[in-house]
Amino acid sequence: MGKWGVAVVGGLIAGALVAVAAVAPIDFTGHWTGTAAGKGSPVTLVADLTSTGKTIAGTLDATQDGQTQTCTVNGKQHGRSGFKAKLADCKIALKGKFDATTNTITGHFVHHGRHKVETGMFTLTRATSPSGAFLNPR
Repeated sequence: MGKWGVAVVGGLIAGALVAVAAVAPIDFTGHWTGTAAGKGSPVTLVADLTSTGKTIAGTLDATQDGQTQTCTVNGKQHGRSGFKAKLADCKIALKGKFDATTNTITGHFVHHGRHKVETGMFTLTRATSPSGAFLNPR
């Protein structure tokens, strides 16, 4: 590849990096409710999240069979609409996508329990949209 080919490829890579860096953060701040389903009985989810830039924090209450467990949420926005969070104290990882039209996060969870690993699907819907929120325009 000649000098011009290297320059063109370098310019394309630099342009792609600028496009990736320009992705606007989603405001995940608010009260979220939803469900999770794996092999066991359904789980009711209630989360209160705050976000600063692409960092997401808060708490999530998971209620199953009348028992509630509160977990600390530490997560990040990935890409344009990706959502990843670890609930370390509950040994749960969440990975999903945010849909701005429905204000919903849907995805998969992995729970590392005692002597077993459980996986399944989850859905969280924002109960109230933050006023004046900047929700990832396209």
